[in-house]
Amino acid sequence: MTTGSLLAPDAEALARTAEAFVLVWSSMPEDLPEKISASQLRALTTVRRRGVTTVTALARDLRALPSSATRLCDRLVAAGYLDRTPHAANRRFHAVSLTPAGEGLLDVLDAHRRRALAEVLERMDDGARADLLAGLAAFAATSGEQLGGDGSAPWRPTGLPGSGREATVTDLPDDGSDGLRQAGHG
Repeated sequence: MTTGSLLAPDAEALARTAEAFVLVWSSMPEDLPEKISASQLRALTTVRRRGVTTVTALARDLRALPSSATRLCDRLVAAGYLDRTPHAANRRFHAVSLTPAGEGLLDVLDAHRRRALAEVLERMDDGARADLLAGLAAFAATSGEQLGGDGSAPWRPTGLPGSGREATVTDLPDDGSDGLRQAGHG
């Protein structure tokens, strides 16, 4: 195996390339009805991936303080993008989920991102495009972040679409945990 120091030029080239990708990926459509911050978008995307989750689990995913995640959720609830419901058995915990408006906002952003990426890919020659896609697939697989063929993450919280039933607030545990476990580990 090659040491990191020998791959430093590759890592530098990847960092420069990733910056270009992030600029395309993070561009916002001009016609959004409301401006949304990067942290709000990240929270909405995380909630969409998890389905019904807790504020505590969201804070952990965002690597934020629970109080910061609570304030972030407050803003997203006020904007109509998230629902927050007290846990049936333990009112100290609140479940958060996307509203139809939150789903719609993410759908608009996803479509915009795909169009922006397609514009760049269309300007690439076929060989370079195939190499890029193969390289990104290998990178994703190696980094452990590869998505499943159905667009799902490699682990799934219990009770999400695709697991056979929808999650509900009552699916959240009483013990203060978020009730999530990795597939094959629980």
